[in-house]
Amino acid sequence: MARYFIQSFIIISLVLGIWPLSQASQPLPPVERQPSFQQERRNLPSAEERERVRKRIDLIRMWRLTEDLNLDEETGSKLFPLLRQYEEKRRDLAKKREELIFALKAQLKTGQPHEDGIKGILKKWEEIRAEEQDVNRKEKEDLKGILSIEQQAKYLLFQQEFTKEMRRMIADVRERKPVPSPSRMNVPAKP
Repeated sequence: MARYFIQSFIIISLVLGIWPLSQASQPLPPVERQPSFQQERRNLPSAEERERVRKRIDLIRMWRLTEDLNLDEETGSKLFPLLRQYEEKRRDLAKKREELIFALKAQLKTGQPHEDGIKGILKKWEEIRAEEQDVNRKEKEDLKGILSIEQQAKYLLFQQEFTKEMRRMIADVRERKPVPSPSRMNVPAKP
């Protein structure tokens, strides 16, 4: 029973923590009234809000991975630091990508964009994409040394399903739908 309450608390905390993020991602106004890229950047959730939500998602992810992959303590102690390391690399790359998007928007909003400037931004974009692919390849190789082949298969399926669930929850929050039930998050109703 206590486990059910803890799981419910985690899910509710996650959803409530995502709600401020949903406010920043409302549909943009029509083209003629779109905010400038400086205004757009100010409308993003604060770094503290994003970090709080990220920690909640990480907590749920670790809990679910432990159950879905049937991880023992030793495997978990190797897996979770590795996953955090790769997630940090992905966040850094995502931040660089975000900066490039703002630079590209700024370049295009000038009315007469500078072709060399755009080429430079697009080249950096491709470099970041290549880095992301390299990070994914390295992570996959490192996971082979930690997880059994069955756990690797379960991990792949987990990643797909967990990403879908997070997107669905965020969409629900954006649309102000009720908090999902524990069964929607594949949380057992009774311990």
